[in-house]
Amino acid sequence: MNQDTDIQNSSPNQSDPIPQDDIDNKKASGKFAYFFKYAGFEIAILLIIIIASIGILNYFKLVNFKKLLDTIPLNSSTSQKNNSSEFKIIWQNPGDTSGRSVLFTNLPIDKNYENYDFLNGKGWKVNQKEEKMAINGVFVKFEAVPNEINNKYITLSLPDDKTNLIKIRLTSLNSNKLKEKSFLTKTTVTNINKAENGSRNAIENLALIDFWSDKELNTIIKTGDAISIIILRDKKNEAILDENGSLIAESINLRRSEGEKAIKKEIGGKFLLSESPKITTPSPSSQQ
Repeated sequence: MNQDTDIQNSSPNQSDPIPQDDIDNKKASGKFAYFFKYAGFEIAILLIIIIASIGILNYFKLVNFKKLLDTIPLNSSTSQKNNSSEFKIIWQNPGDTSGRSVLFTNLPIDKNYENYDFLNGKGWKVNQKEEKMAINGVFVKFEAVPNEINNKYITLSLPDDKTNLIKIRLTSLNSNKLKEKSFLTKTTVTNINKAENGSRNAIENLALIDFWSDKELNTIIKTGDAISIIILRDKKNEAILDENGSLIAESINLRRSEGEKAIKKEIGGKFLLSESPKITTPSPSSQQ
C-alpha cells in the first residue's frame, strides 16, 4: 500500500505546486508589458507634439532657443572655453537702442569680408603679418577737404580719450588730386543681432561713399556712433596719404542692431543695394 501511494504521488501527470514568488513575478511582468504596450504609445505621441511645438516656435522666432540654451549652466571648463570666444559688446552709449554705438570683440568669422577681425576691439589695430591697419573709434565730425567738391574728412576719437582725434580722408569720384589712384571708400554695416546669434555673415555691404547725399550721410552717421575704418594701403603695403598728409579710408563700417534694414529705414526706405553706382574699383595692390 505504501508503495502504491508513493508511485501515485510521483506520477508525471500531476504537477508540483508553483511557488508564490514565481506567481508574483509573472504578475509584475504582465503589468510592465501592459504599461509599455499602451503607455509607450502615448509617450511617443507626446514627444512628437513637443518636437513639433519647438519647430513652430523656432520657425516664427517666438522663442530664442539659442539664448535659452545659453542660460543653462555648463561645467566650469566648458563654460570658460565658450565665454572666451563669444561675441561681446565692450562699449555702448547709455540709452542707445539701435546698436549704432556698439564696439565689440569676437566678431564671428566672416569669409565674405576678409578684414572682419579688424572690426574687433577699440583703438588702433595693426597686423604686422598682413601689414594692415584699422581704427575702431567714435564719430566726432565731418570736415570738408580744402579745394575739393563733396570730399570729406571723417574725425574719430577713442572711447576713453576724447582729446585724441584721428582725421581720415574719405575718397569719392570727385576727388581731384587722388583721381589717379581711383579708389573709392566703401561703406558697410555690422548687423549686431546676427553677430550675437553667431552668424558668419554679420557684415553687410551698403554702397560706395558717393552713393550717399550729405543729408543721408549725416543721418546714418551721428556724433557718438561707433565707426571702424580700414586704412588704404598700396601694393607695397604702405599706407597711402592724401595731398594733406592724412590717411585714407579703404572702407568704413557702421553698427546697427538690424544692419542694412535699419539704415534703409533711417533714410526713408529708398535705399536698395542694387541702386548703388555700378563702379569697378581696383584693389590697393594694383595701385602705383
